[in-house]
Amino acid sequence: MFTKAKSGARVVDTSTIAELYEVGSLITSTGPEPDPPVWKIYDGLDKGNGKAVSIHVYEKRGNERVGRGKRKEAIAELLKTGITKLEFHSSPWLLKVEHGAEENSESLVFVTERVLGTLSTLLASQGGGQAGHQGPGPGSRSNSMESSCNYGLIDFEYRWGLSQITEALLFLHQNCHTLHRNVCPGTIYVTVTGSWKLGGLEHSEKMGDGDSEVACTAWTTKMPKAAQPNLNYIAPEIQHKSTCTTASDMYSLGMVFISCFNTGHSIIQAEHSTQHYFKMAGQLSDHVNRVLAQIPIGLQESVLHLVNQDTRLRPQARSLVQITYFGDPAVQA
Repeated sequence: MFTKAKSGARVVDTSTIAELYEVGSLITSTGPEPDPPVWKIYDGLDKGNGKAVSIHVYEKRGNERVGRGKRKEAIAELLKTGITKLEFHSSPWLLKVEHGAEENSESLVFVTERVLGTLSTLLASQGGGQAGHQGPGPGSRSNSMESSCNYGLIDFEYRWGLSQITEALLFLHQNCHTLHRNVCPGTIYVTVTGSWKLGGLEHSEKMGDGDSEVACTAWTTKMPKAAQPNLNYIAPEIQHKSTCTTASDMYSLGMVFISCFNTGHSIIQAEHSTQHYFKMAGQLSDHVNRVLAQIPIGLQESVLHLVNQDTRLRPQARSLVQITYFGDPAVQA
């Protein structure tokens, strides 16, 4: 049953989106990662055709975790850029925008295809993120806070979902010549049909010629956390040299692979400290070896290459999509 939410409707009522969509219950607003999510996601219905959608709301007021005054406005501008890029780079592998950004003094709102939430939230809700956890298959999910809290991923969903995110990176790298720069569970969305879609393009950059290194800003305590990529998934070369290539995205993807089988958490827990990050990144191989047995055998070799400190050893998306782990005929269908 579709349930209206007074709090969500009150915020969206200040937007022209309220004329086109009915706002339902809040489905997600937090995740297990330490970086505070900026979006609250509500159920929604298109008033014109009755289509189920998700309404994403960034509240400028009363949300001091993401900054104050000009900082909040700067974050809003960054988020708008990400929405625009999602619309421009339309693809089955990326989160589909149904209605672009609408902004006023209180909020920034946009509408997408119906989602259950982010991978970060769903991994936390099932209390584990271990392959083999039994639950209903893709396509049978109902979108509500209750169903999200009881969401359980099964082996096929990991294979299918991770292959889709790999395909999304292949699309960005090969077709759009774009680096994502913030691949993490918080930028991966799971739809009600079980598809995994990549979003969060606000930090994306154009690739260098021939995938040469391009300048990119390292994570810093001088900027709001919400205005930066997730430090726990950032490639070491970005923090060390402020440069990135497609290999940097592939490292982040490898860290996502690990988090799926490590109770939803990154093996690097920097706690918003570059000092902690460098310490843990310096012991990365040890951290990987501790969790390697939890990762499916068919994925272990790829993970070892993806999170290698040597960027030359990391596979490209075009070769990764062909690994045996993704070879299930149902995944390739």
